[in-house]
Amino acid sequence: MTARSDKFNPTRDRLACDRRTFYAYTVAGNTFRKNVSLDQPTWAANQHAMQILSTYRFTVEDYHRLVDAGVLGEDDRVELLDGDLVVMAPISGPHRGVVDWLAMFFTDARQGRYNVGVQNPVLLNDRSEPQPDVVLYRPALRNAHPKPDDIFLLVEVATSSLAYDLGTKLEAYARAGICETWVIDVVGTELHVHRDPDQVDRGYRDTQTLRPGAVARVAAFPDVCVPVAGLFGLGR
Repeated sequence: MTARSDKFNPTRDRLACDRRTFYAYTVAGNTFRKNVSLDQPTWAANQHAMQILSTYRFTVEDYHRLVDAGVLGEDDRVELLDGDLVVMAPISGPHRGVVDWLAMFFTDARQGRYNVGVQNPVLLNDRSEPQPDVVLYRPALRNAHPKPDDIFLLVEVATSSLAYDLGTKLEAYARAGICETWVIDVVGTELHVHRDPDQVDRGYRDTQTLRPGAVARVAAFPDVCVPVAGLFGLGR
């Protein structure tokens, strides 16, 4: 009898051709069932005729296999954080306006000192590959996702996701050691600056909130000064 691997294989273990129905796979002796309709995923584990509620934490490798197998598509707005697949909010007009303006500002100021990544993945660890809105990272890095040591600044822009960005996501960035994280509150017209991560307590020791009229300096490049008013189209 051929031994069956317990490693998640979405191609081998999927139960239906429809990528938005149920998929099953075996992990550590449990058979998991997932509804991948990308709204509110539900999970169940069955073992020895007993139903046991459980949660399966994806690795980055698992996550990439979901894409390779067609379970997730390039247009699906999901990201992997702490082993969970998180559905991201649609990009609104104001959200895009802030991201585009900031990306152009940083590009104009770069002088070859950093690369500017826009809504592309970063690799925090083997269970987290989120997609922040803007990242400044080492210019020598090519053909790979930036890791914490490569990142000078990470920026999240929030229109409807402020609690998530300042909560679960910010904790993940601090735990990974991201040296500086900005969270832009589009609705409240505020910029939350976080520096000096505490990887044990999952927070930042140095935090401040800036409003239009103030200027935000990138710690790694103090000459790169972002006028907060400019983020919200209120002039420089």
